[in-house]
Amino acid sequence: MRGIRERLVRCTLTGYGPGTGDASVLVVSYDLPARVRRALIGLGSAGAAAIPAIFIPVAHFFLVPGLVAFGFYLFWRRWHTEESVHRCSGTCPDCVTEQEFDVAGSWEPPHHVTCRCCQRSLVLSVAGD
Repeated sequence: MRGIRERLVRCTLTGYGPGTGDASVLVVSYDLPARVRRALIGLGSAGAAAIPAIFIPVAHFFLVPGLVAFGFYLFWRRWHTEESVHRCSGTCPDCVTEQEFDVAGSWEPPHHVTCRCCQRSLVLSVAGD
C-alpha cells in the first residue's frame, strides 16, 4: 500500500542473565496520509459501534459516550504513531528458546517483551546501541 513501508530491524534481547539473544523485528512506517487514513478508520469504527448501542436501554448512557471517547482516543493514537511493531522473532537469552514474541504498539526502543517459555521479562533493543 502506498505510504506504508516495512523494514526488518536486527535487535538484541537481554534478560536477567549475562547472555544476549538475537531477534528480528518487522517495523512498519506510515507517512502522514496513511496515518490520517488509519486514524479515520479507527474513529469511524468506534462511531459505527456506538450507533446500535443507542437502542440498548439504560446501557446506552455508558456505551455511547464510552465508544465515542474510545474513537477519539484511537484517532489520536493512530495519528501520532509513525512506526509500529508487527512481528518479532528471536531467541530468549535465559532459556535459549526460539520463538515469536507478542508485540504491539508503536516502535520506541527499548521495547519490553515476555518469553512464552520461562515467563521472564526481556528488553528488546536495537543492535549496536
